[in-house]
Amino acid sequence: MNTSTILDLHSLGLIPNQYVIDNILGRTAVKDTIYMTNTTGGSNKFYEMTDLGNGKWKARWGKIGGTPSNMEYDMSVWDKKYQEKIKKGYKVIRTTKNTSTPSAAPPPVSTAPPKKMPMVPMSGPPKKVEIDPKWEKKVKEIGDTVRKSKRSAMTVDLQMLRDIEKRFFQTGTLTKKDMQDLNTLYTQYK
Repeated sequence: MNTSTILDLHSLGLIPNQYVIDNILGRTAVKDTIYMTNTTGGSNKFYEMTDLGNGKWKARWGKIGGTPSNMEYDMSVWDKKYQEKIKKGYKVIRTTKNTSTPSAAPPPVSTAPPKKMPMVPMSGPPKKVEIDPKWEKKVKEIGDTVRKSKRSAMTVDLQMLRDIEKRFFQTGTLTKKDMQDLNTLYTQYK
């Protein structure tokens, strides 16, 4: 991944500080797993890139909810493949730190999110938001599905779910991206 891409992902809070430092200094740290989706023009596809820590990376791709295909590549084509997918309309949904660290790599660093700025209090009492019971039921059902899945939900998935639920219960609405993310989570954990 080139430095510009890394800094873009870091500014969105998708890559921890230590990863940015390691990459800019040219250290051979294990790269993140990057999960992307393309839902444009009737597509419903995903592409996942995982550094194997041995100079190779594994790509998994296919229809969301379908049986994925996979292939291993040399790390020299990581950036090229990443850029190809972005140009085709894929959007990064999440990145995660690879848990299998090779023995030659430094120990894993904390991936705790940066501290948030304190919220400025609103003037006056908070407004009561009308929430559509049908959507409330769906959001709660997806949340329960992810939390109670036989597969352990990843920390980033749980955080994304909490963020979507918080926005929904504060505003009473879901953005298109929130709906896509909820669909992806439900598909992965059902």
